[in-house]
Parts: sequence; C-alpha cells; structure tokens
Amino acid sequence: MEIGLLRCFFRTLPIVITMCLIATVMPAQADSEVNQTDSVEPAKGYVLKLGRISVNPRKDYPKYKTLGDFLVKRLKEAGVSDWEVVFATSQQQMSEYVRDGKVDIVPAAVYTAIVLKEQAGAELLFKEWRNGMKSYQTLFVTSKASDINALSDLLGHTIAFETPHSTPSYFIPRMILESQGLPLVEIDSREVIPEQTHIGYLFAKKEVNVAQWVSSEWVQAGTISSRDWNDPKYIPEGLKQKLRVFHRTEPFPRAVWAVRSDLSEPLKVAIQKILLAVANAPEDVKELKHYRGVTGYELLKEGELTLFHEQLKKHDLPL
Repeated sequence: MEIGLLRCFFRTLPIVITMCLIATVMPAQADSEVNQTDSVEPAKGYVLKLGRISVNPRKDYPKYKTLGDFLVKRLKEAGVSDWEVVFATSQQQMSEYVRDGKVDIVPAAVYTAIVLKEQAGAELLFKEWRNGMKSYQTLFVTSKASDINALSDLLGHTIAFETPHSTPSYFIPRMILESQGLPLVEIDSREVIPEQTHIGYLFAKKEVNVAQWVSSEWVQAGTISSRDWNDPKYIPEGLKQKLRVFHRTEPFPRAVWAVRSDLSEPLKVAIQKILLAVANAPEDVKELKHYRGVTGYELLKEGELTLFHEQLKKHDLPL
C-alpha cells in the first residue's frame, strides 16, 4: 500500500468550518500473485477534535496545528491517529458541538470555560500557562487627572470595556461591579451621560482604544488585562504614563481546558500525563511556542472557579 497525505485546510459544514489533516490510502498496482482477499484494512485510530471560538479561522489555524501535532505525536499509544480543529462563532455554538460529541477539547478563557461547563456539561480539568503566566488580573484604569479612586466612584460615569466576548475586559469586571451592587447600563455613545444610580458602559473594540479613550477623558474609566497593561505591544508606554490603576481583581487562570465529559477515561489520563510534563520539558515548551506561547499546565483545583460560576449566575450574565 502507498500512503498519500492530503492536507485539507478548509472543509465547510453547515455551521462550522473544520480544518484537518486527513490520510488517504491509495492502493498500489495489484500484483497478479497477491490474493486481494488476504489484505487487512488497518484499524482506524481516533481523531482528536479541538475546538476554537473564532471570527478568523485562517489566523487561528496555525496555532491549533501546532497543538494538534504535539498531542497526536504523543497520544498514538492511546489510540489517537489524527486531529482536527472545529471552529465555532459563539460560545453557544461551541456548547452544541461539545454536547453533540463534535468537539473533545476547548482551551478557553475562564468565562467561556464556565459557559461550556454549564451548557454542555464539560469538565474543567487543566490550567494553561502562557508565556510563563499562570494567571492574570483585570485592571480598572482612569486618567491621572481623574478623581475616581474606587469602584463606587464610577456611578454616574462611563466605563469602556474591550469587546462583548472578553473575559478580563468585560465579563470579569462586570461581575465584580454587579457583585458590589453597582448596576450597569449600556449606552449608545460616549456623549451619553448615565444617571447617577448607574454606570454607563460601551465597547472600544481594542485594548489600545480603551486606554486612548480613558487618557483622552472621553470616558472616565476602562478595563484592561494585566497582560496587555504590561506589554507595550498592546498599551504603548507613552499612553500608559497618562493612566493610573485604581482597582485590581484577584488573579484568575490565564486559560482553562474544557473537556467533553464522556471522552474516554484512558484518553483523559493520557492527555493529563502529557500536559503536566510540559513545564519540566524544555523541548515540549519549544515545540508549543507557536501555540500561544504555552509554557506549562497544571490541574485545576476542585472549586477553584466556583466563585466565578456563582457570581455569573447570580448577576444574570449569559450562561
């Protein structure tokens, strides 16, 4: 038999774009002396299905190719022969894929992981370190000339979040504000002044826009992740000098792996063994560099995200 490798980068399904590597078996010219009935088809291995919520699959695919290749190479003895990445456009859509068995693993931010647990029964098993960062925080920032010093000072003012899908720059800060009895109301533009009983909010679309709007005093405050705050690629130093941090949240995991609950137990154990070894294996870290700069994994402790989960449900954030 002669094996040919067909690289399939885009396979469009009704709702999902799937990118995969598939092996095609091309029979060699039959020898007249060979009895074709004696040939045995090789057992098909399991295709591990990775999930990613994305509006730009072309951009995200190379990262997940790195992860897929890394896992398959080490999971052959566990019966895994290949991988594919399934892209969804929303948390709800990804929940359907996990629930229906179309996706096995979704590395995700905390909020998305909790949604997958709530809507699809996913197990939250591992924390992912990125660029040496195990956790990060949400920072509430204001201009240096501002008289805002506490979250309660935001009543009657406007805060800028990054995007409606951002864990550190929307879901976490919204949860914190509402847990302190500070109601929010979405406004249409920066010119709208909210009532003194509410905090107005809108979305700036990029972290640098949040910083720019606050420094220009177009809004009175904004939320930025500690990762972005400390990286001049996202928040230039000159812009950062015009701002000050007036509140920090408790640290929360950089990313969490949500795993389909009915994935075979031996496969879960094999994946766990591989992931927990990464931090002490420089060659593994080097191999995973192009997958989000991953530098290690650790087990998620039982109850570690309970507070986030309870607060999200209590304050009516979509789950």
